[in-house]
Amino acid sequence: MNLVEKHREKCTQCGLCLEVCPRYDDLSLLDLLYGYLGGTTGIDPTSLLRCLTCGLCAEACPEGLGLKMLISPARQKWVSENGLTDRQTMVDPEAENNIFKKVYEMDEIPVYIDSPGSVSYTHLRAHETRGNLVCR
Repeated sequence: MNLVEKHREKCTQCGLCLEVCPRYDDLSLLDLLYGYLGGTTGIDPTSLLRCLTCGLCAEACPEGLGLKMLISPARQKWVSENGLTDRQTMVDPEAENNIFKKVYEMDEIPVYIDSPGSVSYTHLRAHETRGNLVCR
C-alpha cells in the first residue's frame, strides 16, 4: 500500500490537524495532495511551501497522520519535476549563487556603521531594549 492509499484509508477527515495548523485551514488540501502524489493532478508550489513542517498536525491527529507526511514527498516530487527556483538555490550548498557561500568567501564583511560609538540608543523608551527593537 503506497503512502496516499495508507493516508486516505486511515484519515477520518476530522479536521483536528487543521485546527492546530498555523498555515492551512481547508481539508480540500488533502484531495489536492492525494491527486498530485497519485499523478492525476498538478499542484501550485505555493500550496506546498506554506507548510512549516512543524508536526503539530501529526500530534493532533488521532491516527498519527498529519499533513507533513504528504507535504514532504509532494515537495520532493515537485522539485524533481521542476527544479529549484532562483530563490531556493540561494541556500542550496551546491548552487553558484548560494548566499552563505558568498559571505564565507568574503575577506571581510562590510560594516556600515562609522564606529560602534556612532549608534545612540538614548531615544528608547524605558520598556524597550536593544534586543526587542523594531525599525519604524
